[in-house]
Amino acid sequence: MKFSAHIDKSIWLTLDRGLFALYGLLFNLILIRHLPTAEYTYYVLVYQSLFMFLVALCSSFALQPMMKYAAGNKDVASFISIGIIMYSLAALLLTIMCLASTPWIDQWFKLDGLGKRVWYIPWFFLAFSLRLIFQYIFQSTYRLKEIFLTNLVFSVISLSWLFLWIFVSYEYNAEDVFMNIGLSSIVATIVSVVYGWNTFKFSLRQSVDQWRQMLSFGTYGTANTSSFFIFGYLDNYLIAFFSTPFQVNIYNVARIFYRVFDVFAQIVQGLLIPTVSKLHTQLDYITLRQVFEKAVCFSSIALLPVFFIYLFFADVLFGIMFGLKYQEGISILYIFSFHALIVPWTSVAGSYYVGIDKMKIALMINSAYIGLSLLFYFILIPSYQAKGAALAVLFSTIVATFIHVVVIHKLIRFSFLGIISRIHDILNFCKTTILNIKT
Repeated sequence: MKFSAHIDKSIWLTLDRGLFALYGLLFNLILIRHLPTAEYTYYVLVYQSLFMFLVALCSSFALQPMMKYAAGNKDVASFISIGIIMYSLAALLLTIMCLASTPWIDQWFKLDGLGKRVWYIPWFFLAFSLRLIFQYIFQSTYRLKEIFLTNLVFSVISLSWLFLWIFVSYEYNAEDVFMNIGLSSIVATIVSVVYGWNTFKFSLRQSVDQWRQMLSFGTYGTANTSSFFIFGYLDNYLIAFFSTPFQVNIYNVARIFYRVFDVFAQIVQGLLIPTVSKLHTQLDYITLRQVFEKAVCFSSIALLPVFFIYLFFADVLFGIMFGLKYQEGISILYIFSFHALIVPWTSVAGSYYVGIDKMKIALMINSAYIGLSLLFYFILIPSYQAKGAALAVLFSTIVATFIHVVVIHKLIRFSFLGIISRIHDILNFCKTTILNIKT
């Protein structure tokens, strides 16, 4: 497989993920500078943590298997239909569970008004769901340009609203932020419908085998997603439980810089999952090994500058973006910098588990990750607060990554020398590109 085989697709995906990173950076930077501490904590715990986790669960349970089985399958309409039904039922169940817990949430986290804000979860689901479904349909057919354009609409409208608020000096709160996000998503949903209505296929002809495939894959996917909750969301709640809202805020200020790794992993997985799925269907194990080696090599080289910038210039980044506010987050960014050496392996390995139908193995590894994370959380957070959460994530991720490497090596027999040798492929590609530009 040539290194440039997916360049056109990767350009749109990179633009989209770059847009996501830029939007998240600007949006959070404005909120950090202008929202009161308690209001920013509401935003982090309700939208960034709780709702994003619920969406991840619904997507891994219903939409990720829909994307996998709809890609290259003749009976696309049936799999899309099953995915929509599964997603809707999961979203309804999770929403009911969240709302039922609201009377006790304020007491659990010692934060008055948090339970009241959780009632915005149904609003988020109504505003986001159809757009999200279309994005997974687009991704299954590599319509990455449409994904980028709909997300561009969302980002521009949402940021425009925020800048307007700054201009008129309106006293913003977390509930205003929630309305901003929801309304912006509704407009972006309309754009998604315009672009994708011809690909939206619903069929009542669904077989038992198709349901079994989707449920089996979705069950393991949901269980695996729960492990990411340990890193992405549970840490916020444990910091809030054991410490103060300020510690939650400085942790999430540092987490803004971690978005680079999240975006990078999404780009890698967005490109690899459909490709690996097709190669696995064709039983092309040689190419599977080659793609793995190239993906790890390129990803590692791409993230090296991030590692050095975060490790040696964290104080400069905080000074430029936040001034003297939240300077305690600098030490957390030092810890996060080491994920630049880990993310290439975890993102590529995660794509392969999905593509070669080894979700059960991924579940077992992630279960170990959950156990380690919980152990480190309860040991480190009470003593070291936000910094303890960052250390807990790093230690447990290192162990899980080592297990990933061992397992993937047994599955596809990649070689470490092969990964290093792929630098030659990247150099050849760069030389060819430069020569083409000159001519």
